[in-house]
Amino acid sequence: MKPLPPLIPFVLLLLGLVQLPALEEKTEVESGKAVIAKLIKESVEKINELDVEGALRHVHPTAYNEYTHLPQKDLVEIDRKSMIEFCKAVFPSLGVKVSPPVNLMVRIKGDMAYATYRCKEQFGTSPPITVRRTEIYLLEKGNWLLTHSHRSIMQEE
Repeated sequence: MKPLPPLIPFVLLLLGLVQLPALEEKTEVESGKAVIAKLIKESVEKINELDVEGALRHVHPTAYNEYTHLPQKDLVEIDRKSMIEFCKAVFPSLGVKVSPPVNLMVRIKGDMAYATYRCKEQFGTSPPITVRRTEIYLLEKGNWLLTHSHRSIMQEE
């Protein structure tokens, strides 16, 4: 067997080193996707337990806004503390129940991510409604924080 020219092992080593950052980035993205998916699923569980603080712990403390669907309103900006106080005051009387997310998809690009999914929401004894959600997350100091949410009520098929 003929020995490899001295340049080939060096080139192979360089190719391996070039691929390492790409593998690390892919691992970080997959890890971020798993973290965001877990935040969403835990938030649903906490809402159903009426644990408002637990449900909203992933909301950005100062830079959060949303478009709501009940009723349709303009963009609302609110800080996490005020939102927690509001939700604590109204959630128990509304009898809010939310199903686990369906078709949850998370996409990450750098320090921003978005998640899309559908769920069923029910208020008291009213029939459940299907809600399509899109949420925007920012990565700050190692934590994924929800900064924008959009909910749309879907027509039943």
